[in-house]
Amino acid sequence: LLPIMFKGQMTDKSDPFKAAIGLLSDAEVKKHPLPNFGTTISTDKVLMDVYAIAYLALTGFASGLVKSKTQLFMSSDTKAIVIHWLENRQRDNGGMMSSLPNGQPVYSSAEEWRLRTELISNQLKLLLDNTEELRVGEVDMPAEFINLRQGLCPSVQSTIRLAVSTQIPWFCIDLHMTQ
Repeated sequence: LLPIMFKGQMTDKSDPFKAAIGLLSDAEVKKHPLPNFGTTISTDKVLMDVYAIAYLALTGFASGLVKSKTQLFMSSDTKAIVIHWLENRQRDNGGMMSSLPNGQPVYSSAEEWRLRTELISNQLKLLLDNTEELRVGEVDMPAEFINLRQGLCPSVQSTIRLAVSTQIPWFCIDLHMTQ
């Protein structure tokens, strides 16, 4: 299976968070099992990319993570992508067309879409309010990353670079990207 992060980049380069939400919530999209998040190393800090944030927002787990007192970090790129999605959610653009798994077109008004995404929006705002933004500086990256970066959105790229430069663990939900 292709890592979900590569699928997202192929699905919608202009809106990585929209791609992440779409892929994670679509039952037809084949996904790897979540990695085993158990660790023997105690960590009180974690870096999040758009896929981790989308997962936390979709499941409602953002509330629990914030309550855990774990220090949350995201890159400037990730923050900008999440804010972009929240701003687009507020636009009154007349609605959107999508399709059901059987291909039947479905129209949703902007208000219907805002109602359907209210939990996600609230979870995102909670994360943004409780996450520290980090800027990526120059990082000497492994060759493997340089070969992969074209298939990754700016959020994932900057999060990997931050994980390497700061040694803060990356909350990665894609099994293949954790290896």
